[in-house]
Formats: sequence, C-alpha cells, structure tokens
Amino acid sequence: MKQDTTQQALKQLSLGLGLLGLCCGFLAAYGVLVGDDEGRVNLLFLLLLFAFLPVAGLLLSIFLLVKGGGKGLAGWILDVPLWPRHLNLALSRLSLTHG
Repeated sequence: MKQDTTQQALKQLSLGLGLLGLCCGFLAAYGVLVGDDEGRVNLLFLLLLFAFLPVAGLLLSIFLLVKGGGKGLAGWILDVPLWPRHLNLALSRLSLTHG
C-alpha cells in the first residue's frame, strides 16, 4: 500500500514539474519571439535559450557522470536537501529496480 502511494506521489510530482517546465518554456518562447515595438526579434537570445543552454546542460551532465562518481546532473540535484526524505528513498529504490 505504501509503494502505491509513493508511486502516485511520484506521478503527481513528475506531472506538476512537466507542466511547470512547459509553461515556463512557452512564456520564454513568447517573450523572445514577440520582439520589441518595431517587431525585431533577438535571435542571439533565442539561440542561447533553445540551443546553447541545453547543450551546456548536456555537457555538464556528461562531465558530472565522468568526474562526479557516476551521479550526473540529476543525481547532484537530488542530493540538494530540498527534497523530502521519503521521495529520495523512493527514487533511489526506483533506480535500483530499473537500473
């Protein structure tokens, strides 16, 4: 029963974080693409937002996987003491069963 509630909480958390990321992405894209009063769009900022930041995140994650003990960027984020203890335990159990 406890595992069912943990799975339910993880589903709700992932859905909430996904929707939050989607809304932030739409707002950022709208803010970049709307331009200024003359209709000019800052293409360098658009490239930074949608090309350079994801590549930098990928490179940082690969670097942390190689040098950081195999945890990667997600592992370092999960080590931040913001997350509840039961969520960390459920995620570590989930990674053990699937990995």
